[in-house]
Amino acid sequence: MERWEAAWQDKDLARLVERYALDAVVLHPNKPIICGREAIGAFFAGGLDKLTLAFRPAELKVSGEMAFEWGEFHDLDRLTGTVMAAGSYVVVWVRSGDEWLVQSHAWNSLRK
Repeated sequence: MERWEAAWQDKDLARLVERYALDAVVLHPNKPIICGREAIGAFFAGGLDKLTLAFRPAELKVSGEMAFEWGEFHDLDRLTGTVMAAGSYVVVWVRSGDEWLVQSHAWNSLRK
């Protein structure tokens, strides 16, 4: 998630969305499933100016062309530094050429 996080911190939506496979899905708590890069970009666009994010991966397992990562995250208000959310996440990665792309991304929030 290092390159994903760097794109977010730089407020670079195009670079962020490129981290996802074309048919990726995002599973946001209590929201409909978000499918595909275009919809994922539209979803994340609203938060780029508002939040900074930090991921703390706990485990990454690779098996052939797929990988599984889970860990903890926290979201901070960009202006005040206030913790807006914290919780756990899981990402399924797929190899695409020389890169690893997010195929499925889900999280839950323990604090808001």
